[in-house]
Amino acid sequence: MSYVGGIKEFPRFARVKKNNKKHSLRLSDDPFDDKDCNHQGCAYCPKRLRALMNISDYKSTNPKSIQAFANFLGENYSIKDLEIFNKTYDSPFTQIEKQIGDNDELNPTTEASLDVQYISSIGNNTRTWSFTTEGTQDLVNEPFVKMFTTLLAMDEHPLVLSMSYADELDSVDAA
Repeated sequence: MSYVGGIKEFPRFARVKKNNKKHSLRLSDDPFDDKDCNHQGCAYCPKRLRALMNISDYKSTNPKSIQAFANFLGENYSIKDLEIFNKTYDSPFTQIEKQIGDNDELNPTTEASLDVQYISSIGNNTRTWSFTTEGTQDLVNEPFVKMFTTLLAMDEHPLVLSMSYADELDSVDAA
């Protein structure tokens, strides 16, 4: 199992002077120009992010490819909100194939909603799972150990597990 961390925000688009005029560096066009999209605020929409990562036309075809996202501390998502997001941003709908733990769709939260919306739209047609782990570790932290113990006991594992959480290392007891 590998861990990649430290990504805290979307990439910034540099501004440069070209012929004494301020000009944006471009993906294919200015990332803040909405002319290719049918909505406002296109800079961080799935279409632009897929272009930035050079996966615009990618569609998963390997049945062993699984991606997942983790929810803790009462975070929940709504499939109805995901459908609205996908329609708004012309993203293909990715079904949540497996829900591990309870998800309260009637009480969606921003964090979990963003996680499911972006992982499903970036990983086009990739099998997608959700891990919802209740409780806390040491009364304040996310129960990462509990979630990983559940994950490792499974016969099949996601290749990507997205978590939008952080803890101060000195506040987590050794497992």
